[in-house]
Amino acid sequence: MMATAGACYIFGLYQMTLNLISFFKDVGANVGIISGLINEVMLPWVVVLAIGAAMNFTSLAVFLLVMIIIENNMSFDQEEYGGIAAAVIFLLFLHLGVVFGEEYRRWKENKSSSLSSNLTQNSAPYVSEPTNFSEKIICNWNQNVFKLPQRGEDYTILQALLCPEMMTLFLATMCD
Repeated sequence: MMATAGACYIFGLYQMTLNLISFFKDVGANVGIISGLINEVMLPWVVVLAIGAAMNFTSLAVFLLVMIIIENNMSFDQEEYGGIAAAVIFLLFLHLGVVFGEEYRRWKENKSSSLSSNLTQNSAPYVSEPTNFSEKIICNWNQNVFKLPQRGEDYTILQALLCPEMMTLFLATMCD
């Protein structure tokens, strides 16, 4: 039917687009598993600092790589180099802007919720107890890896990856 409609040439484009979508779906699945495992094993602030720094460095390196390639094909004057330096500085501090914006939004949200709770209660404002910061946070990520959860309970990422069903699926995928 496609041959009589004159659309034979579209099949190659369709197949190439389908392959591209499939590739990025696989990349997303693999990156999702890796980031989930890292978040399961490490403390959140380690994940934010280490992975965030690596991602920022990678995006900056890609930008500089592109600029070097463009510079080999074109010549820049002093003002254009200043623009490139400004773009690099902008990329470096862009993440701080996102963090400050989010913290400001949370601060306003907490302020408005505390004002509304103080107005509804006719008592003195709540004063929190001083917390003991000398306590250590224990991260037992490997404690229940091979113990399956009860029916209806959620799996951790490591439990899900090492459960018999996932191993069977992995083996079937590897054998094709």
